[in-house]
Amino acid sequence: MGKRKQPKDRVDHFFTLYNPTEIALDPATGIEALEQDVVFPMATFARNIERWITDPALTPIVYPPFRGFEPLSKTTTTATTMDVTMTDTSSTTGTGKSTTTSRAAATTTSTTGQSTTTVVERRLLPKGEWQPAVVERITWTLDPTLGTAQFTFHAVDRTPLPAPTYFQVSEFSLTYTTLPSAAAAPEITPTTRAEDLVPVGRTRLSWCTLPISPEAAKLGHEPTRAKVWHTMLQRAYKWSVHDLLGGYTPVNKDVLVAKPAYSARYAQLKKKYAYLLTTWTEKTDPQKYVYEDVALASYLTLLWERHYSPSEKTDEDTARASARANVHFADLGAGNGLLTYLLHKEGYRGFGVDIRARKIWPRWQEEGASLIESTLDLPTYTLPPGVTWVLGNHADELCPWIASIGTRSAGPRPNLFILPCCFYNQDGNLFAAPASTFPVPPHLEKAGSRYKRYLQYIGELCDRNGFEVTYDALRIPSTKNLALICTPRAGAEAAIPTSTVVAQAGPAATTRPVEKQQQLVGAAKADGLEAAAPAEAPARPAPVHAAAAERTSR
Repeated sequence: MGKRKQPKDRVDHFFTLYNPTEIALDPATGIEALEQDVVFPMATFARNIERWITDPALTPIVYPPFRGFEPLSKTTTTATTMDVTMTDTSSTTGTGKSTTTSRAAATTTSTTGQSTTTVVERRLLPKGEWQPAVVERITWTLDPTLGTAQFTFHAVDRTPLPAPTYFQVSEFSLTYTTLPSAAAAPEITPTTRAEDLVPVGRTRLSWCTLPISPEAAKLGHEPTRAKVWHTMLQRAYKWSVHDLLGGYTPVNKDVLVAKPAYSARYAQLKKKYAYLLTTWTEKTDPQKYVYEDVALASYLTLLWERHYSPSEKTDEDTARASARANVHFADLGAGNGLLTYLLHKEGYRGFGVDIRARKIWPRWQEEGASLIESTLDLPTYTLPPGVTWVLGNHADELCPWIASIGTRSAGPRPNLFILPCCFYNQDGNLFAAPASTFPVPPHLEKAGSRYKRYLQYIGELCDRNGFEVTYDALRIPSTKNLALICTPRAGAEAAIPTSTVVAQAGPAATTRPVEKQQQLVGAAKADGLEAAAPAEAPARPAPVHAAAAERTSR
């Protein structure tokens, strides 16, 4: 039996209205289009187009092959718009069976407002070195009833772009037209019922199709082209609806690692480890797992370089050498071991541990990665001395214990990196969300989601155990991409006794048995870390978690 879908506090009826009409290709002009009636006014559409044009962070969302843009030029002009109304008048004269009808057209001209035209040129920055540089010219015209954004692409040297480009087009446009029904439409609020929603405008996305090249056809680009346009119009619709319902709070990314440095490092490692895609032996999808762990390795290596850098002006080689000398990581719940392997290949010492070995582990171990199959007794497990970072990457049942484990080290407390995924509490059961006031990132403050409450739960555990908590939204291919980066709070160096840890877990908590503990000790020695004897496990009820951990696919 599958999980019962949790009810969500959202206004789904605004989004179920989205059902665009496809306008077939006009052979004479080469133009295709999509049209959608909308409930948001012109002003809302205009705000989102302006964000689209001016915010580089939106470029990789709108144009996935590009990571941002450099502005080249911008000009703005205004003009007075005239509203011309044609009135048809007629009169009938005659007697008996003979009548004559005469018609006259009366023309009324009035000034209605100003039309603003903004022309922007920007250079789109490709994610890959092999991609061509592209200059985009945007002409954004806005008057009281009509708004049109025209996007035209050409090469840097002003010559036409050869097909294929990403969109297979030379230009496209987004247009908003106000409908007559807008005058009588009620004000829209988040509580407006579906039956009270009245379309007030019509959006149209049209594009001038380029002939597809034989190379692109071989790569299968043709079937995905329509999806690109549907996605773009849907995105413009969604952003405008969010704006209408109270605004959109952007996700706070790049808190600890600068985006330009991350993009460069990710591109470097993605190219370096591209061979893993074709040599993957697990049943899981390499496109997801390889790219995600390469992204995590990019983030962690830059985070460590920043953390251990003597100053902000330190050059990259010195910062990297300092990080490699100071980082000894413990990857708890290592899963397929890929992250441990990547960090090892990048010159960092550490080990990964999981309750079950994966078939791919021998491959990583042959190249020197330290991976240990072991079951940990979570309330009593002691970190080997010298561990400076504890990693919990989608560690499932281990996540709520990582802060507690971080307090049990023979040396100084380590730093923590926790990327929660599945919602487990310290009992190993699915998390039941209690009310909490613990701070969360701004974009989640108004949310009532279970994910938000679980982040608060993990954050509270870290705070209670003496860690300062910082959230960072990672640029990884995952919807659960918020990581907690925790550093020891000043004056919180003393380890919490085992009895206190067990009390925090509650009387219902049970533990995993201590198995193969000496393997961890051996791994620590192999990495230059002296092992600490594990704490004596108190008498506890029968072990749990083991069966649940078998469900973990990583």
